[in-house]
Amino acid sequence: MTRSTLVLALLGIALFAEATTAQSQAPRNDLPQPYRTTRDWGELPAGVSWAAVTAVEPAADGTIYVVHRCFENSCAGRSEAPILKYDARGRILKTWGAGMFIFPHGATVDRDGNLWVTDARGENGKGHQVFKFNADGQVLMTLGKAGVSGSGPDLFDQPTDVVVAPNGDLARAHTATRRPPPPRSSPPRPPRAASPGSASPAPSRPG
Repeated sequence: MTRSTLVLALLGIALFAEATTAQSQAPRNDLPQPYRTTRDWGELPAGVSWAAVTAVEPAADGTIYVVHRCFENSCAGRSEAPILKYDARGRILKTWGAGMFIFPHGATVDRDGNLWVTDARGENGKGHQVFKFNADGQVLMTLGKAGVSGSGPDLFDQPTDVVVAPNGDLARAHTATRRPPPPRSSPPRPPRAASPGSASPAPSRPG
């Protein structure tokens, strides 16, 4: 066998093996489906249609929070409530947040059953904030300054999501931020405790 013939044979084997691997890794759609699709789940208040839904968060007690953007893709100037609370069967239990948001985005439920929601845009004195609600819709904490975007210690720039760790530490994400990373030689900032109506750039304990 000549060297060129050997090279061609090895190349053919490699291509065959690659094609076989690709076929074996192709997605399958013939496995059993344990779930059932339910169309038009969830009651809506009279006169309200689903807008852009940005978060669906289950709580430990079996209730479900749905966050949507009031009308089409924004709550600016709208009177609809962006936060809807349901039981497991889709029966609406409570709504709140009307007039508070511009662009509701991320949400999470912490270990105490409190709902956190971010407002990822700002205009006319609203937005760029993170809100903490109890299960009845009462505001327990507000982080950031209404309608003000920035990189200061009490400001957010388009906060898109929020996560509460099991130990109570709070982390939030931004779509964009103008805050430069600290120099490597800089010591880490100590965490601050966030109190109602205040904001902290470092992880904070929601209490």
